[in-house]
Amino acid sequence: MARIKITDLPKDQRISRKEMKEITGGYYPQGGRWSFLKNPWVLGAIVATAIAVPLAIDDSDDGS
Repeated sequence: MARIKITDLPKDQRISRKEMKEITGGYYPQGGRWSFLKNPWVLGAIVATAIAVPLAIDDSDDGS
């Protein structure tokens, strides 16, 4: 994908706040109940929890 520089745009071009957030990777909570799962921070927290919880509850004192 080609990059667009600011100098490549016409001087009278106007971009809405929503379009700018979409371009820069901003999070827009639109699209339903579970759309927050698209947020990379939420996904990272879920993965970290899925790894940490089994390690924390593992009983290493069972003699094996």
